[in-house]
Amino acid sequence: MREKCTGPSETHQINGHRVRVIYAAYDTTETRLMDMLHQLIRDAVRSSTIAQS
Repeated sequence: MREKCTGPSETHQINGHRVRVIYAAYDTTETRLMDMLHQLIRDAVRSSTIAQS
């Protein structure tokens, strides 16, 4: 199995819970998928934050 190094992380506040998103080092195809996934997470966080305020 290939070793995946953890990279920088973001901590989000969702419904009072602290959620930590860790960015990992991937090869190019996986990176593109992970970027899309993280974008979805960020959008979800943003919309849930807006809904609360």
